[in-house]
Amino acid sequence: GAYCCGENEDNYGNPIHYTSLSCKSNAYQNCPGGTSAGKCCDNCTASAVEGCTDDDMCPCGTYPYYGGGYCCRQNKDNYDNSLTYLSTSCKGGDWLACPAGTAAGSCCDESPDDAPLCVNCPGGTTPYGNGAYCCGENEDNYGNPIHYTSLSCKSNAYQNCPGGTSAGKCCDNCTASAVEGCTDDDMCPCGTYPYYGGGYCCRQNKDNYDNSLTYLSTSCKGGDWLACPAGTAAGSCCDESPDDAPLCVNCPGGTTPYGNGAYCCGE
Repeated sequence: GAYCCGENEDNYGNPIHYTSLSCKSNAYQNCPGGTSAGKCCDNCTASAVEGCTDDDMCPCGTYPYYGGGYCCRQNKDNYDNSLTYLSTSCKGGDWLACPAGTAAGSCCDESPDDAPLCVNCPGGTTPYGNGAYCCGENEDNYGNPIHYTSLSCKSNAYQNCPGGTSAGKCCDNCTASAVEGCTDDDMCPCGTYPYYGGGYCCRQNKDNYDNSLTYLSTSCKGGDWLACPAGTAAGSCCDESPDDAPLCVNCPGGTTPYGNGAYCCGE
């Protein structure tokens, strides 16, 4: 409110705002009331937000992000995702510090109750690392198909999730089907398959011999596995096999089952 700008942008091409620090082409004049803060009126009207006060809100027309430590003058991040309270970037670097401080939570979360909890990876990339990163390849460093729970990205062709680099920041668009007798707490992550009696989950539906994976399989194709989130003891992740799933698999070609079907002999 110390100056009046005759352009719609600042020197960086960002929309002009009451808290902006520059005016495009220096096309400004002093506020008629004086050149200190607040001399010219801010006609923005902030809506009341439940749980927030005037002391812990971002300035009117700006949006809290980075956990409430900063305020963005635009409602977008650097990837054109809608800004959220947990976003880690502000479009065009058009930010200011939260007036109450830069610690997490200094400015309150003004997001509506239905605000998204995660953002999408940029086009042409796939979320991995449980949603902390986005991979520009279809495989991990071991040649396995990329998956939300994968831990690497081929040729390190990755970028940080626009919403932040912790688990869940980028959305997993996989949709798991309900399985009778299983709950969300004892199922393998969506798109993976329980094996080894439910202690582990395989990102591929094959064992090392290209047999279809079963709950009792003892290998996962390409070593592409993760521990069952509920624990590695037998039964930790439930059996999602359909009722008509085969109870046994065939030995690889040229071998014969023995040891009551526990092993395959090549002689």
